[in-house]
Amino acid sequence: MMFGKTTASLRQLAARSIFHHCFLKGSCCLAKLMPSDTLKMRFSNADLSQMDVYDEYINFVLNKTVLRALVVRLNLPQDSLVNFEVELLLHQLSSKFSSFKIIQPESFYSNSDDSAVSEDSQSSSLEEGDSDLEYW
Repeated sequence: MMFGKTTASLRQLAARSIFHHCFLKGSCCLAKLMPSDTLKMRFSNADLSQMDVYDEYINFVLNKTVLRALVVRLNLPQDSLVNFEVELLLHQLSSKFSSFKIIQPESFYSNSDDSAVSEDSQSSSLEEGDSDLEYW
């Protein structure tokens, strides 16, 4: 429900749209929001289609401070910060739980065919073997 595409509120959909526009379609907004010059230079024109860069960007660069700066800069209501945090959490969870390859959340929703996801999970489980089961 928290990340639902069909059950999301209008505020969450607006936050999702702003999040994608400001942080994922182009990382040039970071120059105005980031406190660190090093990170500004590293990710100012980063190619987020490269999964390693995307993973580092989502998990280490974007945080509550950057989201708060976005809310202040755009003069959005303070309660919209929660919606941005939910959207960031969606991307972070997607990054964490796709251990074999980093998959952006949009790819989950763009496929109406579930066989592509199940084929990936079957092939990866065959490659990995049953050693993962020992940990669970």
